[in-house]
Formats: sequence, C-alpha cells, structure tokens
Amino acid sequence: MNKFFRGLLVMGAAAVVTVGSSLVQVKAAPMAPTTITVHYDTQNLGIAKGNNKKIYVASTTVTTRNVRQPDKTMKPVTTVKAAAPVVYDAQATTTVELSSFAVTKDNYISIWGDKNPEPILVKIPAVKTKIKAVVSAADNSVTIQDTTNPKAPVNLTDSLEYCTMNGKWTDMTNGATFDSFSKLGATLRIRIKATAQKALAAADKVVVGTDAEGNAVEAYAAPGTFAGNELKAKIAKTAAGPKATIDYNLRTIKMPVTAEYRLTGASANALAAYTSVEGDTLANGKKAATATLQVDNLLKSVTAGDFDIRTKATDKKAASQITEYHLYAVLPITTVASNGKAPVTSGNITDVSEAFLEELKQRTGFDKDPRIRFTGTVYDKELLKKIRENAFGYFHGHEVGGTNPSLLEALASTSLNLLLDVGFNREVALDTAFYWEKQEGSLAALIARAEQMSADEIRALGRRAKQRIDRYYSWEYITDRYEKIFVKRS
Repeated sequence: MNKFFRGLLVMGAAAVVTVGSSLVQVKAAPMAPTTITVHYDTQNLGIAKGNNKKIYVASTTVTTRNVRQPDKTMKPVTTVKAAAPVVYDAQATTTVELSSFAVTKDNYISIWGDKNPEPILVKIPAVKTKIKAVVSAADNSVTIQDTTNPKAPVNLTDSLEYCTMNGKWTDMTNGATFDSFSKLGATLRIRIKATAQKALAAADKVVVGTDAEGNAVEAYAAPGTFAGNELKAKIAKTAAGPKATIDYNLRTIKMPVTAEYRLTGASANALAAYTSVEGDTLANGKKAATATLQVDNLLKSVTAGDFDIRTKATDKKAASQITEYHLYAVLPITTVASNGKAPVTSGNITDVSEAFLEELKQRTGFDKDPRIRFTGTVYDKELLKKIRENAFGYFHGHEVGGTNPSLLEALASTSLNLLLDVGFNREVALDTAFYWEKQEGSLAALIARAEQMSADEIRALGRRAKQRIDRYYSWEYITDRYEKIFVKRS
C-alpha cells in the first residue's frame, strides 16, 4: 500500500471488476467518515475496522502556494503529501494516539484500509496557545483572553476548567471570582477544557484548497477542542481586616478612613451594602486618617446588630477580610461624676428586679441622685468585657472567698480598681490597685483621690495590673509551679 504515498498523495485509486464479458473500472470506496471518532479528552482516534484487516495512518502535509499559470497569472494550488504510514492490525476499534498532532497549528492525517484503499483526510485542530490569564485584584476574578492580536485581546468563549496545584479539575466560567481561595491565597491551574468525543459525519467535510487540476481538496474536520496548555493564575491572600475602637462611654466608634462598614441585625438587611466613611476634621481644617461614628445614629434602624468593617477594595487590591463586632442595645441615660464634671453617656444594660429596686429606693433614695444607676446582673461575657474595658473604675467588695475570678478579670480589663482591704485581695493585686476599708469615709476619700488622678497615671496603674495577671495568673505559670512542687515531693 505504500505505493499510494510516493510523494503526492493519490486521492483516487481504482479497482477492476468483471461484469459479464466486459471490464468495468470502478472507483474504490474510501472509509466512511462515521467509522472515525475523535476523542478530544484522551487525544486519540478511534477507527472502526469494517471489513479491513489492516489500518493505515499517515501524517499528512497540506500546503497552498501561488503557482504561475501558462497565461502568466498566479493561481493558488494546494498539494497534499503524506509521510510513510503506520500500519495497524485492525481491531474492532483501532486506537491511534494523537498527542503528537495536538500542537500549535492545524494538522492533517490520512487514513485508509486494505479494503478501503482510498485515503480519507482528517483535519486535527490546533491547540490554542496565545492566551493569557488576567486576575482582577479588586474582586479576585480570573478572565482568560485570546491574545492572537495582542493589541486587542478578546475574552475566550471556549469551555474552561481549573484546579489548585494538587486538586481536581473543575469547570469554570470565564470571568469567575475565586473569593473562597483568597483567605489563604492560592495558585490556580487553568486550561481550555477538552470537548467530548465526536464521530465524523458527512456534514464535517470542508474544502481546504484546490489542486492543480482545479479539483477541490477536501478534509473532514470534527468540531471540538483539545485541552489547552495550562496557565497559572495567582489569587492573592486577602489582607487582615482593620480594627475599630468602640467606646461605650462616649458611644462612638473610631475606624480608619480606608475602611468601610455595614450594620446587620434582626431588622436589618443581612446583605447590606458597605458604607464608606469620611475622616474627622482636624483643627487645621485637614482630614484625619480616622473617622468617628456615633453609635446612637447607627442604632436608629436596629436595636442591636453585628458591625462589620473591612478595608475598601481598590483597582489594584481586593477588599480585606471582615472584622466583626457586635453593638449592644443600650438606652441613653445621663450620669455625672461625683465631682460634678461634665455628663457622659451611659446606658441601661439589663433588666433588674423591680421589687428590689423599690425597696432600695425607699431605704436610700438613690433615685434622686443622678450619679447612681443599677444595671442588674450581666451574664453576657462579651458585654461584661466591654463594660469593664470602658469603665472609669471598678469596685471590688468581696470580703471572703480567696482568689476571686471577677477580681482577676477586672485587673486584666479595667485600669482603675478599688478593692476592699482584705488579705486575699491584697495578695492578688499588690500595688496594682487601691484599697478602702469599711470605716465611714474611707471609700469616699479613695474615690476623691482617684478622681484627681491624670489619665496617664490611671493607664500606668492599669498596665501594671495587666502585667501582673499575665505573669502570675496564666495557665503556663500555674502549671509550672505545680510541676515544681510535684517533682520536689517525688
């Protein structure tokens, strides 16, 4: 059969049959295109054997060039040349590996059999290589573009798939966002997805040129695409969220001007849009790098809610992770310091026993003193933590019980702590707190002294208290001490 491939591929061989007493020349039948299936996903051909015992497959070159004609005009002429064929023993379905043909330009393969000697020409589509991945830092979207014309790239319409470096290939939509990978960052592998297998059909016949005699040169091109070369797209790790300072005394929230916020709650939209902030105006008229929000204004639409902030996205950087806070419902009341300083805003924290308050009111008349407000027992740990952190001072009146957990929590959270002067309170706090006795006037004198302290003095006292808690009341310190005792006694 190699005689058909000496130079120019012979597209029409002949067979001789006898009909009666005459010799009739009949054109040999080529293989039917429907016997050939292109498997784009596994990059091979499946060829049904039919009546053939041998299958011949040859790499083929199709070239078109201008040829001068006798009348001196130039005419495009297409020539078809085949290399020496690879011979296969025909199976029910003969598999032909195509990976070497799936390259950067269209390729052709000629196929015939010993019973179907006329070759059929199959066009193998090129793999697209002039493509690039464009990652948007603003929203972590990835767009794959065809850069055949680098000055005017266009978005691919091919099916795509992606996977992480060691993951499973998953379908993707061009321009899809990958926020789920942004928390830790990731490098994605992306490629054009191979289409499903396709059996050739008569409708897949295309004209690829004209030979020297003016006859059409035809090939079968099954519509489809091989898997493309892999691209890498890096999804940057999202930056940590910004911090806000919530002051429950002043009822304000301070946050960077580069941040945006949203408030969600039972009566608020859980997918509320973020709102940008404007910097505070300084004395010189310029804008500060921080902005101040009024809690009362925020809580007009909801009685309480989650307060989320994040750094705003820019053209070159995605929005940061979300920092979540909770704003507690507080009713505005007015209190004044004992020395008559300007009023500050506080609030009712929880419900209290009305019967107990009524009895206390009758005995003490506290309701006539605007400085006194009973809040009741606070069980919410987060709320209690915020109350302690923002309190001017903490009274600890426990007289028995040893090392008290509430005292440890107060020393770790509140800067100014006024303790009843008993042995175990002093043993816990030492010189990081002030002490009062049960004698009349002792506590009042200590309060007056505390109110004369500067903010720096109070902060310094608080730092010493926190250092003592960190050093002597951590689990690490306590277990180390127990370990030394057990080792010594053993």
